[in-house]
Amino acid sequence: MKYLLLAPVLICFALFTAWPLVTVVQYSMLKTDFISSSFVGFDNFIHTFTDPVFMRSWLNSFGYTIFMAGVAPLIALVISLTVFTLPKRWHDISRIIFWVPSLAAGIIIAQTWRWIYHAQGPINWLFGKLGFESIRFSHKAIQLFRPSLLWLFSHRLEHLP
Repeated sequence: MKYLLLAPVLICFALFTAWPLVTVVQYSMLKTDFISSSFVGFDNFIHTFTDPVFMRSWLNSFGYTIFMAGVAPLIALVISLTVFTLPKRWHDISRIIFWVPSLAAGIIIAQTWRWIYHAQGPINWLFGKLGFESIRFSHKAIQLFRPSLLWLFSHRLEHLP
């Protein structure tokens, strides 16, 4: 009876993990022209791993992974420690230089959504084309959150190293 509780998980595993994995292994050992297929065994793997373009792309991916997982965090750490040791004036300027690009993306996204929900925005335009009345979306909800967001950002920026 206690193994009955495992049935949903095992069914999901079989359907969404085990069956696709077995199917991919079967398909990888076939040569197909989308009309007929024939079994070739490991010839596809041998061809792939002896292809210089594939090996070059694999090495590029490996190098990129090593850089992003190992070198990039070290560069970020060095920059952070350097900024931390700067005088107060340069410390504030460096904060602006590093934070403005990340804030700009959020501002652009927020303005885009504001335009989408505007009274003459694309949603109301589409409603008008479909014969519905335009909806006056309330921006008051967004205005309620502005003071708390400003406090959050100013509080977070004050306590950054």
